[in-house]
Amino acid sequence: MLIGLYFSNACKSIALVGLSVLFLIYPNKKEILSDLLSNKLYVSSLLLVFIYIISVVLSEDKNTGFIAMNNKLSVLFIPITFYHFRNTINTKYILIGVSIVLAFIQITYAIYNAINIDDISQLYSVGNVLPILKIHHVQLAVLISCTILMLISIALDDIEKWKKIVAILIASCLLLFIHFFAVRTGILLTYLFIITYLTNTIIQQKKWKMLSIFLISIIMSLSVFTVCANNFSTKINYMRYDISRYVEHKQDAFQFSDSRRLQAIENGIILIKKNPVLGTGIGDIQTEINSIYTQQNPSLEKTYFYLPHSQYIYFLSVFGIPLGIAAIACFLYPIIYFYQNKKYVLWSMYIGLVIFGIWDAFLGTLFGTCIYSMLIGIGIKKIN
Repeated sequence: MLIGLYFSNACKSIALVGLSVLFLIYPNKKEILSDLLSNKLYVSSLLLVFIYIISVVLSEDKNTGFIAMNNKLSVLFIPITFYHFRNTINTKYILIGVSIVLAFIQITYAIYNAINIDDISQLYSVGNVLPILKIHHVQLAVLISCTILMLISIALDDIEKWKKIVAILIASCLLLFIHFFAVRTGILLTYLFIITYLTNTIIQQKKWKMLSIFLISIIMSLSVFTVCANNFSTKINYMRYDISRYVEHKQDAFQFSDSRRLQAIENGIILIKKNPVLGTGIGDIQTEINSIYTQQNPSLEKTYFYLPHSQYIYFLSVFGIPLGIAAIACFLYPIIYFYQNKKYVLWSMYIGLVIFGIWDAFLGTLFGTCIYSMLIGIGIKKIN
């Protein structure tokens, strides 16, 4: 699964299928399923998948609907498989170690390409990013952000000093790359993870003075970074120009990533108003979206006919307002569950992903399904 997340959709698909059926070789399946059905986290994911199934049934194009949601079925089975896995500290270190190795392969490739680029600022000024292997740059940024959070959690564990130092050094290297990479989602998620996790840790220990120092340090670091980091400031300037094309309703707005994203969200809101009760149905949403884009710009190529680019707008437009609100509640519930069960790393991680969902309907991707399934599966384990 980790190899798939970092490098290959094919590996992600194989891993989803493999993890979904692996539980079949284990004994006591009925007892485990009974335990899971009494677990609120599993039930919330079960209800979310059930809403997807209802939407397929309500769609006119059921074949397209089933294709769009079939990988969501893995959410039903992967937690059963994860329930069998032994959760040891060595397993945790091995998985984080593998993630670090895979991340550094991508980083090495990106830096190699950076060396051969004459003007990186020029690259960023037109909204492009450093080339990486196989996957989308936002996906890599999310994975590195998650790895940084896990390394920080290791540094705060009650372990040998040398392990803490190694974790801090590796986390620092990844943090530097996230800034150099200048993918806004990665930078935002990284700081969200750090702020939520360390703030909660300090609050749990009731060290209020340390909390004040930490928050002031974060604010100062962000301020210095925003002013001094040329790559990031160039990206921000591009973003402002990008959004201005959408605000001013320019004909070329579809050529800019943020404008496309905002237009997709606006079109999703149009669909909500058009189908407020039952939604468009997951099998019919692309047809409905195509119709809206064609009316807005008849000459626009179909490759720019994007689905709603917000997880919440997507839920409401596909499922309708009643089921959409239920889907959003199921999607948000892990935040409560992780905190109540003192799984603070998962809690911080999920808060970031929930905020990420405001501008990216990531559950509609294979990458998003993998991340969500793994978090639910890991979260159900009784040991953090």
